[in-house]
Amino acid sequence: MQRLKIALGAARGLDYLHTGVGTRHGVIHRDIKSSNILLDENWAAMISDFGLAVDRRFDDDDQCSLVRWAQKCVKDRKLDQMVDSNIRGTISHKCLRQFARIADRCLCSILKERPSMTEVVASLQVSLELQEKQDNSVDSLSNSMFTWMLPKYLVPVTKENSVDPISPTKVNSVSDKIPASPLRVPPSPSRFSMSPKLERSGSVHLTMSQVAQATQNFSSSLILGEGGFGTVYKAQLQDGQVVAIKRAKKERFDALRSEFKSEVELLAKIDHLNIVKLLGYIDKGNEHLIITEYMPNGTLREHLDGVHGSFLDFSQRLAISIDIAHCLTYLHLYAEKQIIHRDVKSSNILLTERNRAKVADFGFAKLANAESDQTHVMTKVRGTVGYLDPEYMRTYQLTPKTDVYSFGVLLIEILTGRRPVDSRRSHEEKVTIRWAFGKFNKGEVMDLVDPLLKEAVDAYVFAKMLVLAFQCAAPTRADRPNMKARSRNHKAMAYWLKPVREVAS
Repeated sequence: MQRLKIALGAARGLDYLHTGVGTRHGVIHRDIKSSNILLDENWAAMISDFGLAVDRRFDDDDQCSLVRWAQKCVKDRKLDQMVDSNIRGTISHKCLRQFARIADRCLCSILKERPSMTEVVASLQVSLELQEKQDNSVDSLSNSMFTWMLPKYLVPVTKENSVDPISPTKVNSVSDKIPASPLRVPPSPSRFSMSPKLERSGSVHLTMSQVAQATQNFSSSLILGEGGFGTVYKAQLQDGQVVAIKRAKKERFDALRSEFKSEVELLAKIDHLNIVKLLGYIDKGNEHLIITEYMPNGTLREHLDGVHGSFLDFSQRLAISIDIAHCLTYLHLYAEKQIIHRDVKSSNILLTERNRAKVADFGFAKLANAESDQTHVMTKVRGTVGYLDPEYMRTYQLTPKTDVYSFGVLLIEILTGRRPVDSRRSHEEKVTIRWAFGKFNKGEVMDLVDPLLKEAVDAYVFAKMLVLAFQCAAPTRADRPNMKARSRNHKAMAYWLKPVREVAS
């Protein structure tokens, strides 16, 4: 059991290095070995010795006799020979097969056929649960991250258990049933802190005349979008680089000053694959501009509306959900100071040319009070109707669980394609999350699938994602999981969806 947990902890550490740090391709350790895996007093694994690590793709086809021997054992189905004699006979056969299967895939000589660390984490989690079932060391497999029982209010309605879908009973959190992640990769200040002068890779330093030239004097033909803060323009710099420039409304800037300051200061300090990168800003006279990287595929909302190129299939929607979960996990747990976004919504999710998600618009973002033991920040309510945490609106207490609520609403939006609030619909369908909960409670889950999804959607995975969404959008924050738990469950969804995609292809 301890060995399996150590393997899972190391896998989570590698998954974080590959997907959770702020370089394009993540960090490649290049020296994963037993002597570089340190153990704390609770036997939690910590990856060490980054002397050979690089932040670029690296292809190393070196093989060793141990690898060839292990591959032969798997091929000949002699898995017991691979097991340390000290623990042979104590391992579940199902667990061993699952473990060997993922190990064999990792050792594949063809780079493209190896799994991602996200898949490895999910597979090892399955192995751990299979072993725990045999050992009876946890309640049961049904309480694990893959097959935990649905909260009572999420079971199909019968005469005996009917409830009001608009006022659901307590949403049971599963975060206490999921073992804490053994990941112990501390956020390095040199990795996550950025100078407020934006002396960072890719930063730009522009004058207003250069901005005017790049935007063709702020031509309406280059407008990417408009919001409460101002207008966003597509701009091409003299060196050919394409960027996005957000220009604050001059007549309202006094009221928007705090948003401008918040976005610049926070984005200057964070660097993550799933956060839009700040390249520069101008704060001079009556001109206030924020310059960020350009996202060619627009916003998530535009794709859900079917107004921006091709529609998103189910696999892409799942990948986008995982990207957003990665971002929020980073903001809440791994940033130098905890950050609460406060405005997580589909129009603030931008998509790359490969439809990977990046969270944007940190104007409402708030730093948690690091100097206090308080679990919340008292502040006036900011955000967008439909995504706002009801407990935050009632108490003015801001916590990371405020973002979790918005994320739950966003998940429902991604699955159904519907906006959180749509006044054009009937009274019963106007508030999407209530409508979705009612359908789910009646057992009409597949009625919630976005009509734009022409492909067959796996009902099991779809229902799992709905449950995650309802838990995140629980009325009270005490019943909501944290983003680390949500990120793990989304990785599990990706793992379970993989064979579905393979069968369909």
